[in-house]
Amino acid sequence: MGKAGEVAGYWQGHVAGWQASGGSQKAYCARNGLKARSLSYWHRRLAKESGTVVTAVPVTLVPATIAPVAPHSGPSLSLCMQLSSCFPKASG
Repeated sequence: MGKAGEVAGYWQGHVAGWQASGGSQKAYCARNGLKARSLSYWHRRLAKESGTVVTAVPVTLVPATIAPVAPHSGPSLSLCMQLSSCFPKASG
């Protein structure tokens, strides 16, 4: 195996390691002293060479709740959608 094959094998191992970790590329690279851009490049390159379609990482969405904000005594700002509701027309 030539040097190019060794380099590809090195990155293939890291791509497989990242995928097996289930974590983000950034986290995997931080743990393994790699540049995230390099791992991303090799992931795309190796996928292209093997004919594999690169897909996005699955995302889990969780419900969020919005808590009411307690009133405060500081300055406030009011916004109006129409000027006429803020500034009535002068009669005259």
